[in-house]
Amino acid sequence: MVYTQAVDAYRKYRTFDSDTGKTDWDLCLFYVADYQRYRSEFQTLLNKITGDAKHPRRDKAATLRDALAERGIWPK
Repeated sequence: MVYTQAVDAYRKYRTFDSDTGKTDWDLCLFYVADYQRYRSEFQTLLNKITGDAKHPRRDKAATLRDALAERGIWPK
């Protein structure tokens, strides 16, 4: 339960930080840390980041996606 509270707190924090490139990526990492619970949110956000050619963390997101695909967690 404590982890879900941390995720909720970070979601609220994001409304005060205008650097969405950073906060999107950080939230994505929060989601992947508890993939079973946040699978849908993680996949949606990772797709958003990798689909945005101008996103500052796009390369990192693509690397993460590829690593998950190699392990059979993300569809190729």
